Amino acid sequence: MLLKGWMPKNNVNGRADHNYWVRSDSNNNTETLEMMLTSDLCLAYKFNPELAACRRNGTLDCSSYLKSGTYLNATAGSCCAWVNQGILVRNGLPTGLNFCGTTTSLNNTGNDRGFCCKNTPRRTFSPDCDNIGPPTGPAFASIAKYAISEKVWLNDYLVAWHTGT
Repeated sequence: MLLKGWMPKNNVNGRADHNYWVRSDSNNNTETLEMMLTSDLCLAYKFNPELAACRRNGTLDCSSYLKSGTYLNATAGSCCAWVNQGILVRNGLPTGLNFCGTTTSLNNTGNDRGFCCKNTPRRTFSPDCDNIGPPTGPAFASIAKYAISEKVWLNDYLVAWHTGT
């Protein structure tokens, strides 16, 4: 989820109540649709375009926007959900992983948005959904931890499974 770019797909099959997220990056293949539900992406991202814009403009103090934003929702508008490579590396993801559908390895090359939001409608006008470094979703740290180690995720999942069943 964190190594990919995502954009909302609304009114699927003409139904206003069918909305989800599809790849917005260089691997947006319409023949092999890869999608995510809002209930998955909202764990890592918030809908906070004001914070994202503040950071992108190079403003030194964006702290007033950190607690703003709402839960990410595919119906909230057009935006691109993605994470800066440097944040992923600083959170422990190993270098050398494919990033946003490119053959460019995870190595913090600097053209992240160009890779991750390549296929968003009117790319220039489609804002970032959230802060790109790091996103402000309620479970970003956990999502990053699980992206680093499937073993950690499976161990935690088993504990939750046994608790819930």
